[in-house]
Order: sequence, then structure tokens, then C-alpha cells
Amino acid sequence: MNQMIQNPADLLAALDRGESLPAHWYTDPSITEQEIVQIFRKAWNYIGPLSELKNPGDYIAGYAAEVPVVVIRNETGLAGFVNVCRHRRHEVMKGRGNAKVMQCGYHAWTYDLSGCLKGAPRSATEPNFRLANYPLLPLRVETLGPFVLVDLDRDAAPVHAYFEPVLDIIAGSGINLDTLKLYRGEDWSGFPTGRRCSRTISSVTTAQWHILVSAPPSMSSRKTITSPCMAGSPVSWVRCASRHSKGKPLSKPMMLAAR
Repeated sequence: MNQMIQNPADLLAALDRGESLPAHWYTDPSITEQEIVQIFRKAWNYIGPLSELKNPGDYIAGYAAEVPVVVIRNETGLAGFVNVCRHRRHEVMKGRGNAKVMQCGYHAWTYDLSGCLKGAPRSATEPNFRLANYPLLPLRVETLGPFVLVDLDRDAAPVHAYFEPVLDIIAGSGINLDTLKLYRGEDWSGFPTGRRCSRTISSVTTAQWHILVSAPPSMSSRKTITSPCMAGSPVSWVRCASRHSKGKPLSKPMMLAAR
């Protein structure tokens, strides 16, 4: 493609002719930043499996468009927060597990499972300091079958509306999302090289998502590309969780199989 094309209409026309995106889009840090801000911070991002959030206190910490986030189950259901302490902007929760409270390891500011600040050492001596003024910042969290997703955009459409075309394809194929079981990549490390299980994901990548979306079918392990974040056919999905040119996954790679 002519690298000088900047007009959106010209770009779309070139894509309709089968040309690729401009080469510098795959390596230019400014393009990456625009994608993070304009796409991923306004979209639903996968954070982890619902199966790991069954009990009160179960939590998963990760990143959505490079923003630290945490999803935790409390007495009323799932709650999502920006995983940054209101004191010194330190990440509060790490990894996955179960906790009775959310406590920052820097200065021990302590939040309950609803994100309310319950303890701040030496704050009693601070004039006009009120714990209620410093909760963890909330964010939207919803589920899609066995998947838990978060959205930094408070005005975004519900996750089911966002993925509606994909859901129609899945429903039309006879697959029920609620019957899908997720596995970690390491769960499959013992399988002999080249062995594949029926109806399973065999491709988990940290590649740039452009490559999966723009690759012709002959170059892709999946036939139908359905969104920048997820691709699939009636019996298989590919999750592209990447930080683009940085090549770092947003969360731990997962594998999924249909029961």
C-alpha cells in the first residue's frame, strides 16, 4: 500500500482492493498509542475465567489497555476496579487468588471487597481526611459465558451488544457458551508435539492483532475473523491478547475447549 495514504476514504478503498494496512502501522509507537486510547480503552477486554471467581474474595488482577484492573467477587456479585491505590498510585492486588480485603503493599491502605477505603495508617491525624472520599475507582465488569470482561468506558454498550454478531455465529453453530471450559496454556504442556484435541483452541498468541485480522485465510489457523480481539469459526476461537509492538500479553494466555 502507498505509505503516503492518509485520507480515510483512500485507506478504506485500498483495503477493499485487498491491500494491507500501511507497514508503519505495525511498528509506529504513535499508532500503538492511538489504538490503545481509541480502541481498547473503549472496548470490552477479557480479564479472566469466571470459574476462578466463584467464591467471595476470589479475584483476578490484570491489565486492560495498559490500565491496571482487578475483578473481585463480593457478597453482591462481581465488582471491577482500577487496581491503583488512591494514596500513591501503587497497584493494590497482584495475580489471582482469594482475599478478605484488598490491601496496598506500599502504605497498607486497606479497601473492602466493595472498594471502600476502610483503613489508612496515620490518617487520623490528617485534618478533614475522610475514608469515604477515597474508594478504589470502579469500572464496568460483565460476563459472556465463561469469560469475564471489563470496560474502562462507562458509556459503552453492554458486552452482549458489543459481541452480538459473534454470538449469533456461535448460537447458529449450536455451541452454548456456558458449556465451554477454559484451560491455562500450561495445562496442555504435557501433550506430545503435534497432538491436538477435538474442538480446542490450539493458537494463543502475543502477536499484533493487525496480523491476525488482515491475514488471508491461507495464512491463518482460523477461517473467520470476527473482531480485533477475538476470532473464530463455529468450533474454534483464537484470542489475540497483545500489547501490539511491545509483544506483551494483557493477561495470562488461556486455552478453551468445547465440552
